[in-house]
Amino acid sequence: MSGRQSDDATSRQALLAIMAQAKVDRANADAHALRGKVCPIQRPGLKR
Repeated sequence: MSGRQSDDATSRQALLAIMAQAKVDRANADAHALRGKVCPIQRPGLKR
């Protein structure tokens, strides 16, 4: 029982990590596209 439960927990953690990474990647891509489109001149104070 405990082995099965820990497997579930591990896969859930892995899934969460993958989803979090995907979210970060998408946010970075969006920010990059916006930066290129809206302000070609990089303003250091505007980094997010």
